[in-house]
Amino acid sequence: MVRTYLIIRLQITKMKMKDKELKKERLSIIKSKKLNTLEVWLIVNEWYTNGMYSDILQNERGHDLEEICGDYIDR
Repeated sequence: MVRTYLIIRLQITKMKMKDKELKKERLSIIKSKKLNTLEVWLIVNEWYTNGMYSDILQNERGHDLEEICGDYIDR
């Protein structure tokens, strides 16, 4: 029982470490390409509207990612 718990904890810790590494990697791409916030929003909008992500992403108000990006880009 204790061994199973330790194995599960180790797996969770590894998953958290991977998430941190991925976040760092994404940020380093933005920094290395010297992208500003608007450029990142434009890339995300193009990526989403071209169907590169099959699911529909929505916020808690029911706005999908295309609307959210459009609102930010139009500012």
